[in-house]
Amino acid sequence: MDLDMLPLSSVVPAGHRLRVTVTGADVRESARAETSPAPVYTVRRTSAQPSSITLTVVR
Repeated sequence: MDLDMLPLSSVVPAGHRLRVTVTGADVRESARAETSPAPVYTVRRTSAQPSSITLTVVR
């Protein structure tokens, strides 16, 4: 699944880390109804089924 994200600008100092959290809700979309049961998201972490996130670095 490919997801488009809103543009975001942040300065991350050298040596620091980023944490990525995958959720199924967007607080700006308050008009949406909750689903039951809640959806399940699987993030693959094996060499046979890898997941990735590509971040653009601007210097």
